[in-house]
Parts: sequence; structure tokens; C-alpha cells
Amino acid sequence: MDPANRPKQPQVAVADAVQPGGSELVFERFVEHTWDEEGVLCLLVRWFGYGPDDDTWKHSGRLPVAAVYRYCRRKGLLPQDPDKTEPGRDAQEA
Repeated sequence: MDPANRPKQPQVAVADAVQPGGSELVFERFVEHTWDEEGVLCLLVRWFGYGPDDDTWKHSGRLPVAAVYRYCRRKGLLPQDPDKTEPGRDAQEA
């Protein structure tokens, strides 16, 4: 292909967080939870490389879904399915 006829490289907008010298906060773990006045789950986030003084409250919808799900499952915040047996319970007992 003739370089003169090659399509120009598209311009891509890159967020400041991923630019050299930019800063992106990465969550380390969820410390605590509560619900806001609209019933939305909010999580207190510990940021990787930061201490408790820098923890911040975030709506669960703005955090990684898989991590929020694991936290909710571990804390018993998910609705229980009555058709499922309790963990560790024998099928014969059900």
C-alpha cells in the first residue's frame, strides 16, 4: 500500500488517569456498607496504597460488579433463594 494513500491514524481520546503521570485510584477492599435515602447500597472503599483516612463512600453502581457481588454474598446482603438448601446441608435432610 502506498503510504500516501494509507488512512490517517484516528485520534483517540485517552483519559487523564491512564496518561503518563496521571493518577487512577484502584480499590483494595470494601470496609463497610450502608444504604442511602433512596435505598441504594453504598460501600466504604479502601483504596490501594492509601490508608483509612482516605476511605470514601461510593454508590455500588459505580464499582466493579463482581467485587460488589462477592462482598454482598459474603455479608449476606443478597436475597435468599428458598428453593436452595443451606450450604453444607445434605440433600437427604432437605
